[in-house]
Amino acid sequence: MKSSVSKETDLLIGLPSIIPNTDKHFFLADFDNTNVKKLMEKVGRILFDKYKFGAVYLIKSSDKNYHLVSFSKRLTLKEYLKILKEMGSDEKFIEWVKKVKYGVIRLSRRSSHFKVPILLKVLIPPYKYKEDIFYRNLYFSFLKLESKIFEVKRVLV
Repeated sequence: MKSSVSKETDLLIGLPSIIPNTDKHFFLADFDNTNVKKLMEKVGRILFDKYKFGAVYLIKSSDKNYHLVSFSKRLTLKEYLKILKEMGSDEKFIEWVKKVKYGVIRLSRRSSHFKVPILLKVLIPPYKYKEDIFYRNLYFSFLKLESKIFEVKRVLV
């Protein structure tokens, strides 16, 4: 019989990539120790030119760490993983997506650095597009709510 071991972790709020009641995903990606200019170039070359994404939101999650979020395409898991790899997303993030079959982007600060993810830029393609307004508004509502939280507790799980 396995013994259960508790560990201390951050109490986090996250947004999953999988769209409820479907087998599709929105594009959520994590990039650690990244040059933001190179990341934006990849958005233009890969997400806009190659895959015709709509608006892409560039979120600064901490020093040199970023998230990309887009609510304009509904992707299969296979497509999602392919684009994550092409974009050079964090390897641990890609492994997580492979393992659990969805991605999760953190919406809350961490007790280790207390930095709240913030919207840095909205990258807009040079063509018309549609995006899912409900999920976009839900995402930004959570980010706005998190900026008003002043205490972070570590919890046992």
